Amino acid sequence: MPSLKGNGFNKTKGRTAWGWHDDCIWVFNIKAVGHCHSIITNWPSASLTVNLGIFYTYLTHIKEAKKDERGLMYPKEYECNRRAKLTCSYDQFKYTEHVKCNSSEKKRRDIWWIQPDGSNISEVINDINNRYLEYAVKWFWEKSNKDLMLQEAERLNGYIIEKIDIVK
Repeated sequence: MPSLKGNGFNKTKGRTAWGWHDDCIWVFNIKAVGHCHSIITNWPSASLTVNLGIFYTYLTHIKEAKKDERGLMYPKEYECNRRAKLTCSYDQFKYTEHVKCNSSEKKRRDIWWIQPDGSNISEVINDINNRYLEYAVKWFWEKSNKDLMLQEAERLNGYIIEKIDIVK
């Protein structure tokens, strides 16, 4: 996991981290694209997406998030009211240029290509860490403002989804 502790997160389990704040819970999740996506797109199955979420505890939820013995909620990223995807900052064409798939798959920035032998894992980890510190920390703090989110949630029927797509 990137620099999560000290930047809003308290607990990490597997590929997910949670941070409890006044009226919301932050969720950071790293997910491998998996075998099915790999078969369809030819991206290696270990390639990663980074999903962000904010679960607003003051909004009504269809399903209550899982709780531990102390009553702390542990929502899944997809249960969050506001969600985002972190994007890769570097050009992955050197990995995708020879892959047989449609051109839009080759240009995807919401997936980090992981070589089957793991040879580029340091590059991926460093980029995820940098993107988290540069963009996601700010996104979490900005989107945690209760008054602004209540106004926006009312306008959008309580469900908000947003994609972080900052290209330099």
